Amino acid sequence: MEHLITAMRIAVDGLVVDELQTLDERVSYRLQLPLAAAGKLQTLENLAVVNDDGQAIYLNAVASFSLHPGEADIKHYLGKRTVTVYGEMEEQSEALGDLGTAAFICLLSIFAVLVILFNSLSQPLLIMLCIPFGLVGVVLCYSLQGLSLGMMAITGVIGLIGVLVNDSLVLLHTINEERRERGVPLSVTEVAGVAHRRFRPILITSVTTAVGLFPTAYGIMGENSYITPMVMSMAWGIVFGGLVSLVLLPVLYMVEQDIRARLSRA
Repeated sequence: MEHLITAMRIAVDGLVVDELQTLDERVSYRLQLPLAAAGKLQTLENLAVVNDDGQAIYLNAVASFSLHPGEADIKHYLGKRTVTVYGEMEEQSEALGDLGTAAFICLLSIFAVLVILFNSLSQPLLIMLCIPFGLVGVVLCYSLQGLSLGMMAITGVIGLIGVLVNDSLVLLHTINEERRERGVPLSVTEVAGVAHRRFRPILITSVTTAVGLFPTAYGIMGENSYITPMVMSMAWGIVFGGLVSLVLLPVLYMVEQDIRARLSRA
């Protein structure tokens, strides 16, 4: 292999066989093929390589050749030619796998805490169902801006889950308090009234949080490309998720109450 590499390097780049030092400069004498022949594939195929036994073997007898497009440009760093090696795909895949595990543990922990808080399985499930709909805002944001959801954007989505759960938790707790005060199941109008009363607090909280995040998300007065995707996911998810919780959660609550009533009658 060493003889093969040396022969190919000499054929393409030549070999410095002698140097002459003059008064002004050092002159190198290079042995090489004519430039017209050195750039042809046929020259390499017919190149004779001397093996360890001193025998000349044509290169096409020990190697196969194929043609494929090269890079469009040659990159340099500090005046030297460089090659970029992309070795991040495997690490990114492993990181996304770890991130998925973390997200699953996060959701499972939140659900367990909600079960203890509400002493129910159905109502925590209603809150968890609001999370995928709240993430629609993140997907729309990145789609409209022509951006791709990277690892940091997904990290922001995990942080967003806590905000969406908090908004839904406050609204559902208010509905339960209203039902306990009345002592009877709430009607559609009464549930809508509770959502109407909570509209302003949830909207103000969502808007003020998003306003605080947008400057970082869009690089106003400074930019950090590392955390920008994460902050952008949280900002748009909070805006969209807050509105979703005000509309979707009351609907899911009434569906859950109807199912309870039918099961009771059955």
